[in-house]
Amino acid sequence: ITTVVPAEAMPEVRVERDGVSSGAHAISLANRIADELQPVANPVFDPEGNLYVTFSGSRGEKVPVSVYCIDRDDMVEPFVSDILNPTGLAWGPDDCLYVSSREEGAVYRVSSGRDVDLVADELGTATGLAFDSEGILYVGDRRGTIFRIERNGEPRSFVHLEPSVAAYHM
Repeated sequence: ITTVVPAEAMPEVRVERDGVSSGAHAISLANRIADELQPVANPVFDPEGNLYVTFSGSRGEKVPVSVYCIDRDDMVEPFVSDILNPTGLAWGPDDCLYVSSREEGAVYRVSSGRDVDLVADELGTATGLAFDSEGILYVGDRRGTIFRIERNGEPRSFVHLEPSVAAYHM
């Protein structure tokens, strides 16, 4: 059900149907858990419920922390550095975090021990990341190519579409 809730109704609302009003329902629309981050694309959850989000910086800018982890208690901790302009995130079937770098046109794998390894490069302006049901990684390039990353790390053009700044944040 989607509805507009007037500001004066917060923090409780009543539902009325056919002239019958319900009891009060407590609602909360959102709570800020972190600020001063700069996610370009999607955040991602790990299997334990921790949230990962990027701090990208301006194009070509090297920021002190590339990815932050926000735990289930809303504690924000630096997770990994040294990935230039991190953009898209995906949790891989190998329980590793995958991070695209739009500046480098690359994808990195970050292990639970925070080791960073290059997975693939030469991916244009790499943005969105997604895995299919077989564990194959796909990378969206703002210039319009969606790459399929073969198991050996070699990128193959999967499909070519119109260029877009936002369309390939998969």
